[in-house]
Amino acid sequence: MISPEFISMLGYCGLINIGILTLWFVSNLLGGEAIINFHTRLFGSTSEKIMLVQYQLMGMYKLLNFMFFLVPWLVLTLTK
Repeated sequence: MISPEFISMLGYCGLINIGILTLWFVSNLLGGEAIINFHTRLFGSTSEKIMLVQYQLMGMYKLLNFMFFLVPWLVLTLTK
C-alpha cells in the first residue's frame, strides 16, 4: 500500500516542475535576446541552434515531468 503522503508528494513535485518549466519559457520569451547573446558568446553557436536546443530541452523536461511525476500521481490517485 502506498501512503497518501507519497501520492501528494508526487503531485507537488509535478506542480513545482511545471512552475520551473513555465518560468523557463517566460524567461526565454521575455529575455530571449540576452539569453541568446550570452550562449552565443559562451558556446560560439548560432542563435537558431541555441533556440532549437532550448526548446528541445524544454520538451524533454516536460516529457520527463509527465513520465516520472504526473502520470504516477494520476494513476495512484485514480486507483486509491
